Amino acid sequence: MDELFQEEESIIVSTGSQKLITRRGYEDLKQELARHQQEKSEYLIRLEEARSHGDLSENAEYTEAKEGLRNQESMINEITMTLSMCQPVDHIEPKNTADFGAEVTLEIKNQDNISQKIYVMVGEGEGDMFSSNRIAINSPLGKLLIGKSINSTFSFNNKQYKVLSIVYDDKNILPISK
Repeated sequence: MDELFQEEESIIVSTGSQKLITRRGYEDLKQELARHQQEKSEYLIRLEEARSHGDLSENAEYTEAKEGLRNQESMINEITMTLSMCQPVDHIEPKNTADFGAEVTLEIKNQDNISQKIYVMVGEGEGDMFSSNRIAINSPLGKLLIGKSINSTFSFNNKQYKVLSIVYDDKNILPISK
């Protein structure tokens, strides 16, 4: 496996022998796999075209196509392996504490102001706090949230957090309807 792809984050979270991922994350992975398979086909065509130009020893197009093909195959293998180890989750049983699949409303206090944020707790690699308010349960903030109940408080990055609500709604883990 290429060194570049060995550093890629896993997109799953392990809970015992199961590896959980939201259905949304699972579907996103399948779309990514399809994209890489399409790109692999394009590199195969480019490789054949480059081969037809003759001498391969100094053929930059051939070298580029060969490397691109190798990268696509590596990504396809990685995603395929991840998908085979995943258990997509379509339903979360409600709990009184924050965990995978929960929508958590937090009050955040720093020196200057008080704000509220809503985060959905998702599997490893699915989180994107800034654009989609999805936080991975293995992220530093996610780890602190696990097991917290309403009115629990904690500190993180010089801010004070208070859990205002915890809601389990399957819409948070299912693919977005188009």
